[in-house]
Amino acid sequence: MRIEEIEDSRRLELLINGVLDYAIYTIDLEGNIVSWNSGAERLKGYRKRDHWPPFPDLLHDEDQDQGLPQRALSIAATEGRFESEGWRIRKDGTRFWALTVLDATARL
Repeated sequence: MRIEEIEDSRRLELLINGVLDYAIYTIDLEGNIVSWNSGAERLKGYRKRDHWPPFPDLLHDEDQDQGLPQRALSIAATEGRFESEGWRIRKDGTRFWALTVLDATARL
């Protein structure tokens, strides 16, 4: 990697971590969360040292019962994007209303 690419990557990381009102995280194709920003920590209640649950466990029980997590991952993987509004779950079990967007266009 060139120095310019490293600098650009570091700037992007700083920008994303500076966003506090939005939970931004990357997930693998199985729904495991592999990285997240400071906003995700603040909104979800998990910290760097915590074990983050997989994406499906961050959704409300009713959404899980209706197969929303698997449908969301499948649609994002095949169509490139999935959007849904609904209840989401924090680490302490409290609920909050959120718009969830899965964007699969940037594959690492």
